[in-house]
Amino acid sequence: MIIAIDACTLIYLAKAGLLDFLKRLPYKYIIDKEVYNEAVIKGMEERYPDAYLLEYFIKKQKIIEIVGVNISKEIDYFVGEGEASTYMLSVEKNAIAVTSDRVAYKKMFRRNAKVVQTDLMFLNAYFKKLISKRELLDALNRLLAVGGTTPERITFILEKIGE
Repeated sequence: MIIAIDACTLIYLAKAGLLDFLKRLPYKYIIDKEVYNEAVIKGMEERYPDAYLLEYFIKKQKIIEIVGVNISKEIDYFVGEGEASTYMLSVEKNAIAVTSDRVAYKKMFRRNAKVVQTDLMFLNAYFKKLISKRELLDALNRLLAVGGTTPERITFILEKIGE
């Protein structure tokens, strides 16, 4: 399975200390150069610590691959280049788009893209028995601490797992 990650999600995963976690899941992770520029290049220019961490995981650990995609047909529909490129990767590479942005999620969903929000990526891993309940709850708490999910979404997820 291929996962196309947007910049917002990458930043939340880095801030929450969940990038290492991606190595444990049997997925191929891809981003476009627009997402890389937004999350890493611009972040490093602003001296954000998460940008340096992302650079390490992308360039040294090679957990996330940078894949080119043409966004010219979609740039006017989406708010930014990163959202457009994540959508296009989901279409062209038959990938699942992962976003933490509600507006981007709705736009991708309306266009029949395979898209999930970041916290549901971890719920899906739990349902597939790739992570334990304890690990799911830890990931959700970490995402909550950095703004990557909401208490309402966590309540929804807890109901789904019978908590």
